[in-house]
Amino acid sequence: MQSVRVTLANDVELVVRGLESMLSDHPGFELTQVLIGETQVLPTDVLLIDTFGGSADLLPRMRSAIENPDIGSVVLYSFTVTEPLLDWAKSVGLGGVISKSVHGEALAELLLLASQGRFVREHCPDDRNNDASAALVRDLSFREAEVLALMAAGHTNSEIAETLYLSVETVKTYVSRVFSKIDVRNRTEAALWAARVGLGQLDDQKILDRI
Repeated sequence: MQSVRVTLANDVELVVRGLESMLSDHPGFELTQVLIGETQVLPTDVLLIDTFGGSADLLPRMRSAIENPDIGSVVLYSFTVTEPLLDWAKSVGLGGVISKSVHGEALAELLLLASQGRFVREHCPDDRNNDASAALVRDLSFREAEVLALMAAGHTNSEIAETLYLSVETVKTYVSRVFSKIDVRNRTEAALWAARVGLGQLDDQKILDRI
């Protein structure tokens, strides 16, 4: 039986090395790459990539990976997995969302299913699947989710524009649209909302500096 090629991507070495160790105990998997920072993704069956709260580079990499015919399935790895986030992931072409609480045996099984073209999902017990605000995730486009995630990480409009190759004015339009869709009044509220529903991870210091 041919091995499933898996690529792990995160901006934190501790995370990818932990995943690498978890999968090394399971036969049938070939770790094609362990990516830390800006590295081109080689052909792979499954790209397991950390959620929006990591480095800005992970966002465009996720988008390009979905469109790359040499990558079979792109699966998000997140602290928070809500039903609306799963719906959103499926709508933009992701291969699934897996909770960071998952143990090694389940992770291997889910990655195998993803390599077969199945949409995979795994919650953790503390996920807020009944949070009414989470339903609004469905209304966000991929680009709006990217802008929201970068706001949650504390980036300015100029930094978001540079990361996403947009003009500052275009970013301002997206920010305004996001505020309206998720019904918040400012960037701090947007950042807290993003972290709660699984579309971001707060950079506490940057957020506090701007309150």
